[in-house]
Amino acid sequence: MSMPYQTSDFPTAVSLLVLKHPLIGVDSTNPRRALFRFEQSDKLEADIRKIQSGRIQVDPLDFWNAQKRLKHILYDETGEI
Repeated sequence: MSMPYQTSDFPTAVSLLVLKHPLIGVDSTNPRRALFRFEQSDKLEADIRKIQSGRIQVDPLDFWNAQKRLKHILYDETGEI
């Protein structure tokens, strides 16, 4: 099994959620920076290249909803994803 993709960049994590990549964990032991873990795949790698090059397009409402979901996961006391 390959290592999960990890990022601490919130907009990247939100974009990956919008693009339906499975979030498999969040490490929030550092109170200043959360680490988001996504299931590794070829599509994920391609989407990351698009995000980093500014060539990704997502629906604004989907982005806003994914942002709310990710913030809920970050601040939820139960730690459920």
